[in-house]
Parts: sequence; C-alpha cells; structure tokens
Amino acid sequence: MKLKLNLIFQGAAGVIQFANANGSMVPPKYQWLLAILVGAAQLVVSVQAHYSNPDGTNASVAYRPGDKTAQ
Repeated sequence: MKLKLNLIFQGAAGVIQFANANGSMVPPKYQWLLAILVGAAQLVVSVQAHYSNPDGTNASVAYRPGDKTAQ
C-alpha cells in the first residue's frame, strides 16, 4: 500500500471517528456500530501498510526511495 493512500485513508477515518464520537453523524443507537466498522477498516489498512514499503512494494524487498525498478 502506498504511503499517500494510507495517510489519506487514516486521516479520513480519524475524522469520521472523531465526528462520530462528538456529533450526530448517525443515531446514538448505532454510533457503536460505526465506530467498530471504521476501526476494523483502519486495522485492516494499517496491517496492510505495515507489510508494505512507502512505494507500495512488499516490505521483504529492500526499499530504495529513488529506485522504481523494484515495482
């Protein structure tokens, strides 16, 4: 997963989590469900990003910032 995509997704999910906790995006009855769903999506994306280099290659490949041949 590329770094830019991870940052955008995590930032948007964080905003949703904050708005859900402090506002009324959904009825109070379902706020817990939204928090779990967004949190699970953040977990999946974070695990995928953990095993990737910033350019999107697998983390088992050595990361060289200027090298585009590893893709």
